This record gives sequence, structure tokens and C-alpha cells, in this order.
Amino acid sequence: AEALIEYAGAAVDCGQAEEGVKALLRVVSKRPEDSRCRRLLAKALAADPSNNSLRAVLPPSASSAAAYAFVGTIAKDHSALAVARGAYEVAVAQAPGSASYALNLMHVL
Repeated sequence: AEALIEYAGAAVDCGQAEEGVKALLRVVSKRPEDSRCRRLLAKALAADPSNNSLRAVLPPSASSAAAYAFVGTIAKDHSALAVARGAYEVAVAQAPGSASYALNLMHVL
């Protein structure tokens, strides 16, 4: 996991946000409390506030709504509010019945 985090950090620093996001999502899915990974993921996502790199790695669907909400929380925790908003908007669109996702979206508006 440490090697993947190092790789992702280098990818982000070299302007390869999509590669960084892909690697960091793999790590954070296995180590959700890893603060370094979460910080780097927020940085990688902030490099692409349109969330194109996230959408390329994790296509929006009903089954990915929870992942988008989790990414939104990570982004919010690291002050990447535009990214958080975009992630929560996808989560709400894919799971419109989730009051939690809607509430989180309202908190970043």
C-alpha cells in the first residue's frame, strides 16, 4: 500500500491526476482511515475539480453512489469543497432516496 501511495503522489505531482486517483482509490478502499492516503486523494481530486478523473475511474451508477459519497466526505474533510459538491451531486443523482447524501450535499453548498 505504501508503494501505491508513493506512486500516486508522484503521478499527481506530474499532472497525472487520473492515475493518482485510480491508485489512491484502491488504497483507501482497503485502508479507509489512512490519513495520508485521504489527504493525497483530496489533493489529486482538487487538481481536477470537474471530477473527470474520478468519473473515468469510477463510472457513476447506483452501485457507486456510496463510493461517491465517501469521496465527497474525504474531499470535504480536506477543504476541496468543489470536489465534494460534485461527488455528492453524483451520489444524490444515483441514489435520490438517500437523505444522508442529500444532507451532505447541502452542507457543502
